[in-house]
Amino acid sequence: MHNLPLLFVGYSGIKEVFTYLCDYAISISRNTTRSDILKLHKREKAKLKLLLNETPSRIYLTYDLWTSVTTNGFICLTPHFVDKAWDLQKRVLSFSSMPPLHNGVWLSEKVYALISDSGIKSKLFSISLDNSFVNDKFVDFLKLQLNVRKTLINKGQFFHIRCNAHCGYIILPVKVRYTYVRVFVNFFL
Repeated sequence: MHNLPLLFVGYSGIKEVFTYLCDYAISISRNTTRSDILKLHKREKAKLKLLLNETPSRIYLTYDLWTSVTTNGFICLTPHFVDKAWDLQKRVLSFSSMPPLHNGVWLSEKVYALISDSGIKSKLFSISLDNSFVNDKFVDFLKLQLNVRKTLINKGQFFHIRCNAHCGYIILPVKVRYTYVRVFVNFFL
């Protein structure tokens, strides 16, 4: 939230505040904090993997790529699925570094590694992406990898679903966009 390093827990002022608030507060080091965070991440990742593997439904993926102000690239992969209780679920499967200059081959390798690591490659149904030449190539390469293992339904014919919101944004002029959004929102509310 404040972009403070883990070394923050070792600052003398922070230790004094903790001691003031609670006399028996135990001071922890940045290494302990780091270790606790990594244990928590590992535990939550295992729970998510179990949830995804136990789900009776197929999984629908979305992802987002962006570059920060400092030109660091990131990818966030989100599976959407129906759980055993028939509730629609979505979780962040991975939020990780993805160097800029994204191309189809690198994206397919990264996403394939993420879905393989989570054990969901045999449960994939589709992926929704915006209209981009890079995304088209990415889907082609990913479908090729998944079809070799025969994990897609109907050889992935319906694997890539275009994002309708993005399509509408590209097609409609600015004035029409606002009117269209108002009508759409009023219709469904």
